Amino acid sequence: MEEKISKRQAYHTKHATTIVNYVFAHKQEVLTIADLKQYLEKQGYSVGLATLYRQLDRLESEGFLRKRHVDGVSGFCYQVMDPVTNPCKQDLCMKCEECGRMILLSCEHLEQLYEHVQTKHHIILQPQKTLFYGMCDHCAANKEKGNTR
Repeated sequence: MEEKISKRQAYHTKHATTIVNYVFAHKQEVLTIADLKQYLEKQGYSVGLATLYRQLDRLESEGFLRKRHVDGVSGFCYQVMDPVTNPCKQDLCMKCEECGRMILLSCEHLEQLYEHVQTKHHIILQPQKTLFYGMCDHCAANKEKGNTR
C-alpha cells in the first residue's frame, strides 16, 4: 500500500512525502494534526495547517485514512486503514487517562462484541464514535514503578 502512495506522490513536495511516511510509520496509533505538525517542526519543516488538512483529507478520500472525532480532542483524529496490517474495519480507540495518548484497538474479537451488543442489548454501536478510556502500558509501567518505591 505504501508503494502505491509513493508512486502517486512522485510529483508532490518533500512535505507531502514526509507526511505520508510519518502517518504510515504510526499505523497502530491515532494521530492528530497537532502530532503531525509537531513532528514536522522537529524535522525543520514549516507547514501550515491548511496543507496538513489537505494532505490528510486526500489520504482519507483515497481510502488510506479514517477520520474520526474524539471527545476531548481538538479537531479530528486520523487512523491508517490498511487491509493487510489492519484487517478490522471497525476498530475502536482507547484514550489513556494518564498521558492522553490515543491507541488504536484492532482486534477480531471486536466484531463479536458488536454482534453481542446488537443481538442481546438491541444497540447498534458506532465504532468510529466509540472510545474506551483506560491506561496505556507505558503509563501503567511508570505507575507500577512509582508504587514500588
